[in-house]
Amino acid sequence: MWKAPFALTPSRPSAIELPGLRPQGRSPDRMASLNRRRATRGPGRLRSPYFTAPLVQIPLPRVPPGREGNNILDSVTDGSYTESNYVAWAMRHFFPSPRYSSENIVIVLETYLDESGDAQAPVIVVAGVAATQPHWETFNQQWRPLLDKWGIEFFHMADFESRQGPYAEWSDSQRHERLNTLLALITSHAIIAVWAAVPKEVYERVIPDALKVRITPYHVAAISCFTRLNGILRNELGDRDVRAAYVYEDISKGSGAVLDAYSGIKMVHGLAEELHMLTLSYQPKKEFRPLQAADILAYEVWKDVTNILAGNPRRRRYPITQLEKSLDIRASLFRDAELHLLVPLLKQVFL
Repeated sequence: MWKAPFALTPSRPSAIELPGLRPQGRSPDRMASLNRRRATRGPGRLRSPYFTAPLVQIPLPRVPPGREGNNILDSVTDGSYTESNYVAWAMRHFFPSPRYSSENIVIVLETYLDESGDAQAPVIVVAGVAATQPHWETFNQQWRPLLDKWGIEFFHMADFESRQGPYAEWSDSQRHERLNTLLALITSHAIIAVWAAVPKEVYERVIPDALKVRITPYHVAAISCFTRLNGILRNELGDRDVRAAYVYEDISKGSGAVLDAYSGIKMVHGLAEELHMLTLSYQPKKEFRPLQAADILAYEVWKDVTNILAGNPRRRRYPITQLEKSLDIRASLFRDAELHLLVPLLKQVFL
């Protein structure tokens, strides 16, 4: 049995039992009684200081045809969902009880991940921002009108930085004002953030050859983000049953690696539960606007880490300092020693 080099969440019964699983000490009759009582209770208000919005009841979309019973990948979705119904589908698929009380509630964090760096870059970054659905709903209501007003379909930080496409005509004052507006929206609605940066030279030195044929720096960064977010959930919200529903851009370079990491975790008995992982979905950045927030974070982290690795003494960029001031960010810049600690988990997941 693999033993983690870092503490994972202690095993405990979920607030809502997974289909087909029953905690020890509860008879089927007792469970049936509990489920009947849950079904008669209305939705409660989340009592953690991080989550103050009421749980929103949403019409639930059907599970996509052909996805039922897909074993390991049955929780990887590629249907045409929107921000408002994706987590609702996840709740229906994994937690079919129709109503939840304040004592029996699953808090779902919609966690949007993006990447930065390419084959020529010295470092690969995966970063994500997380919040509950009501937070992202408000975020969407405020983000989209701004982009419409500015005449852009979606915001892409690399194009903004290089003044390409629709950003070419923006004046310096417009650039500063508009980026500040977007940063303020992100920090107002995102609750926590995670990122992992894997320098390629560290990857080459530390990762065993048997693993290199199976994984890339994207795999390492994805696994690190999953474990980092779990650390936040364990330390800050240990008294609540919180699950992470991950969303990744559908055409990203690292999308295959993220799927490999997610699927590998699902193969290790009990690990997905320990990491509070609910689902993984691939969606377009234009329609899933929190992915644009993750894009800004990933790009800024990549620029920051690239400067650090190069020994560049220049002042840190304004966007990353603003994000760090307002978000609870858990970061992993891998050096040799830190990556060595992660190797046992990587072997368990990928070999």
